[in-house]
Amino acid sequence: MRPCFALFLALVLPLTAGAEVFKYTTEQGQVHFVDSLEKVPEAYRSQAGGSPLPPISKVSPGRENLYEKEHYPAPPSPTKASVEIFVTEWCPYCQKLEEFLTRERIAFKKLDVEKDPKAGELHQSLGGGVPLTRIGETVISGFDENAIRAALRKR
Repeated sequence: MRPCFALFLALVLPLTAGAEVFKYTTEQGQVHFVDSLEKVPEAYRSQAGGSPLPPISKVSPGRENLYEKEHYPAPPSPTKASVEIFVTEWCPYCQKLEEFLTRERIAFKKLDVEKDPKAGELHQSLGGGVPLTRIGETVISGFDENAIRAALRKR
């Protein structure tokens, strides 16, 4: 068994050691690694020509993560708009809203309308009901993922 394994390693390792890895980033900020330029979608091959997206890069195998951290910081968060949520402790939809925002890595300010009198007054002036989400000038009543995403895109 051992001679076969050694033969396998002797044949396979040289093939993978010299392989090139190409990296490209989509408009959504998704980073992809492929092993040949032909696998890079046509739309991303011209990135080096002044596009706001990072250019296609050749990366040595095994250095993908290091290269990622050094040259391509995380894309800006879609949460530049101020997100405020008006909630209560007992509301299950408020908990779902918080879970959604946390899962999507959307920064938010949580205001408990029963514990904070000023938050309660502002909450009533915005129409009341829980949960209530305010993103910039947009107010969303209830828990609506699509409306939240749309409001974040509008900002």
